[in-house]
Amino acid sequence: KRCQQLQRRVHGDTDSFKFFIARLLLLTMLSRLCVRQGVMPWTFSSSRAFSSDVSSSTDIRSAPSVSSTSALKLLGLQYPIQHEVQHTKGPTSPLGGIENLPFYVSRTINSNLPVYSEIRNGGTRHLTIIRRIKGDVEQFKQELAKVVPEAEITEKIGRIEVKGFHIRKISLWLRGLGF
Repeated sequence: KRCQQLQRRVHGDTDSFKFFIARLLLLTMLSRLCVRQGVMPWTFSSSRAFSSDVSSSTDIRSAPSVSSTSALKLLGLQYPIQHEVQHTKGPTSPLGGIENLPFYVSRTINSNLPVYSEIRNGGTRHLTIIRRIKGDVEQFKQELAKVVPEAEITEKIGRIEVKGFHIRKISLWLRGLGF
């Protein structure tokens, strides 16, 4: 709601210089507020820099993502998902049933899965990092390649790096396995 109010104020001002600064400040506040909420209230077009149509807002979180393990069951994994889980925020407890797996991913002290995002090279390189992997790391990488087939996977000392943001998908996969 606040996002829409700020947008109306920005597009209602005239283009004189004294309102230019106010408009710039309002745009800054608007973009910070809306990005924090996950909504981009304008679209770029050739005729106007900003569209005032609120219905044309795009949700930056609407990228295709996985919210349950039912979609992951269709990937042809060698070690099938044993538990149906939904995406939740915050720590969850392990579901068990991991005795037959050749790899193990231990949780952090706070009971979270060790799956992290990292931005490098001034925001141009996005990575998902998985730590605390024990056992057969090669088998883990092969299964991970089936979960995120479009991503480049690199093994480093003590971690595996996956190109792109895949935290939700990898976390669901690990929780579905029982970790």
